[in-house]
Amino acid sequence: MITTKPALAIVSLGLTLLALAAPASAGRRFPDNDFSVEIQDEFSFAWGAMSAARNTSDTVAYLTCYTRSSGEGGCSARNTAGTTRSCITTDPEFLDVIRTLRAEERVTFGWDASGACTSLSRLSSIQHNPKLP
Repeated sequence: MITTKPALAIVSLGLTLLALAAPASAGRRFPDNDFSVEIQDEFSFAWGAMSAARNTSDTVAYLTCYTRSSGEGGCSARNTAGTTRSCITTDPEFLDVIRTLRAEERVTFGWDASGACTSLSRLSSIQHNPKLP
């Protein structure tokens, strides 16, 4: 499910097309570092897979999303360099995306100058490694 606001529609579409253009391969599994946490400040965009961040030996990077009963939610990412970015939303479509996330899914989110989420998406794929104990 992809939900975007106009400012990042092109970036989200590009990432989606890139994912769809990848060759099909039954049983293919990406190494954890292929989906490590990335932050692109020039586009106000971050992405990664929660399970990949957990499975690496890196103790700095993380990716997390949350919802609250108050109707607020958001996502936060920190890359291996220690750069942290986050966004907060009350948008019902974005909250639906967050509520249905699984750890092995690729998460992307965008933010504006006030820290509000401008885009939020998830990519389900069996190619992403599951969370290890």
